[in-house]
Amino acid sequence: MVNSLLSKMKLVPVEVVDLPLYESMFYDPEHMKYLGGPSSPGSAEKYLNAQMRCHASGDGMVFKIVPDSEDWKEGDDLELITRAESQGVGTVCLWNSEYKDSHVVEVGWGVLKPFQGRGFASKAVKMLIEKALGDPAKWHNIHTFTHVDNEPSVRMCKSLGFELIEECEIDYNGIFFPSFH
Repeated sequence: MVNSLLSKMKLVPVEVVDLPLYESMFYDPEHMKYLGGPSSPGSAEKYLNAQMRCHASGDGMVFKIVPDSEDWKEGDDLELITRAESQGVGTVCLWNSEYKDSHVVEVGWGVLKPFQGRGFASKAVKMLIEKALGDPAKWHNIHTFTHVDNEPSVRMCKSLGFELIEECEIDYNGIFFPSFH
């Protein structure tokens, strides 16, 4: 588990019990709009299993984002808060990848629609990068690839200090899309 000085938000390694979170993300057309649309039935479980293997093997770090009571505002829906604090609001991942025949470490994230715009993704990415920097020999050269039309993620990348290298085309599970790298 990764804790933050920014809040009491936690990053918790994903487990089999997180399948409902993955289904909420991968089958939601709005959530997947910049990644080619909703995934096919059964793919959320396959993706979760692959990410758990990646985390367990040390080839990546995959966490669900779990907010704390300090992360809420007066008037927030109690049912949503309860769900978020038990199931999480999204995921954040770091993994080894290849880009243009070079090794890179890629960071990615996803936050469910009701919880977007509250800083969960940016806090989670900061926390994960801080953890990765504790092992710079393994986790260096960190990159992100963000769909050019995903303005909130593009703004977040800028605010976190990611530098725009180029606009390119990325393959996400056989779907190609324009990306800022």
